[in-house]
Amino acid sequence: MHEGGFNSIAKFELFIWDLETLLQLQRKLGDSIILKGGAAVQFHVPINLQRTSIDIDLICTATHKELHRAIENIESDLSGGQYYKFQAYKPVNPMLSLDLLETYYARIPSICSEQEGAVEIL
Repeated sequence: MHEGGFNSIAKFELFIWDLETLLQLQRKLGDSIILKGGAAVQFHVPINLQRTSIDIDLICTATHKELHRAIENIESDLSGGQYYKFQAYKPVNPMLSLDLLETYYARIPSICSEQEGAVEIL
């Protein structure tokens, strides 16, 4: 955290959970997922230029059934679904019809106090 110049323990913890979530998905889905966006860039920049992120953008070629099974397995592996839980996000008034797009929130355990901020991955 100090080496990378991160000044917020809550944001740094989110960054670590981003990596953990990605690795868990990759372990379950293998080559069916491709990391994209800002999280992908993080693997190519020096530590002093790193930034934290609150989301992971992926392209997933797995079936809906395979993805949902992977999510259930990850929840079970990490906490029995009690502390680490994915929740599908469904917009009330979507601007576009993107039937193949799925978005999840991941509720995660945190070491941060309430003063340091609640932690949630989008």
